[in-house]
Amino acid sequence: MEKRQIAYKLRIGDLLKGNVVFNGDRFSSLEINEKKISRVNVICNIVDKYSNPEKNYNTLTIDDGTGQIRIKAFSDASILLNGLEIGDTIKLIGLLKSYNDELYISPEIAVRIEPKWAYVRKLELIKEYGEFKSGFEPKPEIAEPEEIIENEKVYGLEETAKTIILKKIKENKEGIDIEKLIMELKLPANEINETISELVASGEIYEPRPGILRSLD
Repeated sequence: MEKRQIAYKLRIGDLLKGNVVFNGDRFSSLEINEKKISRVNVICNIVDKYSNPEKNYNTLTIDDGTGQIRIKAFSDASILLNGLEIGDTIKLIGLLKSYNDELYISPEIAVRIEPKWAYVRKLELIKEYGEFKSGFEPKPEIAEPEEIIENEKVYGLEETAKTIILKKIKENKEGIDIEKLIMELKLPANEINETISELVASGEIYEPRPGILRSLD
């Protein structure tokens, strides 16, 4: 019996940056960090969908914050995508394929899950692979003296990441989205994620809804 390939946990952006390997005219695998990958395990959100009139061809466009890719299901496999809607968070296991220079995923398993698992997977992948880099590194902006002074007034030179994050959460009485927090603070995303985990564990903040943070004060 042929051994089933590992379904690697990866970010969509990493897939899109991988090197497509062909065996003749047929897609063979995707090469990422010296690994040859043919099956993947991703957690993502559905941002678009299409079904042909005959209902024997379904596609979903999925996004995990690092990029977008399509799931294509033909014939009997199209039933795997039935009932999934735009906005759903799903766990997908499938085979990588390539046609007309488009990399896509042929589904084996596609199930709706709670959105909080997307955040858990994000932390897991940051821990394993580091922060995602799009490949475009913008030139760092040099802050004007007034801007530096203003930032020091807000955050203070001696404030720790914990103090800064806790202050920001307390400012938002109704709760703040984790992604918004990451975008607004001038701190490394992995440092923010680690600090959030510590604050939740210590009981200083909590999640009233998946991905939303509130202070207990």
